[in-house]
Amino acid sequence: MKNKKETFYTFLFKDDNAESLWVRNYVQLLEVSVNSLQFFSTRKIIIFTNIEIPFNYPNMEVIRFEMEKDLPLPNRIVQPNDHSNDTAASFAYYKMEKSLQLLKERYEKVVWIDSDAIATKYIDNIWDKDIEDLNYPLTKRHTYQYLIQHQDGKSYSDVPWMDCESLSGDLMKYLGVEEITLWTSFFSFFLSHKNCISFWEEALDSFQKALRDNVFMPYVLETFANVMLWKYKASVSISEDLSCIDLDPNLDYPFDLDDLFNNDSKSIKKIEHGNAYFSEWLCVPQNKENILFIHGIKEPKTAEWVFEKYINDIVLKK
Repeated sequence: MKNKKETFYTFLFKDDNAESLWVRNYVQLLEVSVNSLQFFSTRKIIIFTNIEIPFNYPNMEVIRFEMEKDLPLPNRIVQPNDHSNDTAASFAYYKMEKSLQLLKERYEKVVWIDSDAIATKYIDNIWDKDIEDLNYPLTKRHTYQYLIQHQDGKSYSDVPWMDCESLSGDLMKYLGVEEITLWTSFFSFFLSHKNCISFWEEALDSFQKALRDNVFMPYVLETFANVMLWKYKASVSISEDLSCIDLDPNLDYPFDLDDLFNNDSKSIKKIEHGNAYFSEWLCVPQNKENILFIHGIKEPKTAEWVFEKYINDIVLKK
């Protein structure tokens, strides 16, 4: 493969919970993802897994790995909306740890990509992002700057994390963070590079300490990594828009995929932050070259349909 110093990586694990969000249907979803990367990218993907992968493509490397659940969780006080169980916390830890490992061992740049992501023809634009002066990973924006969260029977929608103590205020105080410096990031896709090795080293150490000290992290990695970015005064995202299309996990086909790539679509409700909103949560970058991947589909047949339709009706027709 070309560009051996740059690679994608992801996980596929089978654990004791057969209904785990990242296990159910994910073997088939991962095959669609690998296929899309083979079609549109010149870089390979490394798959860390504890199962036998039933397919093989020239652009993939499989590394056997057992995710140890040895984090300081036994004495952890699990608060309402706290997802920090053994599996979620270990998954978050190793997602960060493998990025650090790959950078230290042999790569200049590595990109985590969720195994339910379908690459578009613009996926390799990620490798051209300017990271020269950054000491933190480059992340994609969440759909909204604020999380919609429920705590103690109340809905905290459109409330900044730092202003709502029950969300990430505890962790911000614990890590000495006083200011939100970057739009909330979603860690389904992020670029790590040699300049952020210290970031991940500190993150891994702080994450274990935060678990040990029962610091509230309602969305585990999403909460923790965002606060770490603010600690490093991060100010740059992959792009000023969403960087991808996030679709409903339960979406069924067929649907009008072409419409999402049409800036003149009559279905657009509003234009905001460089995104065209089709509904409250479904938004698409106006600049189609910023659509690096399509994300979120949990039904294999729908994912296969989306990939084939994207190639035949959008890529090949233009």
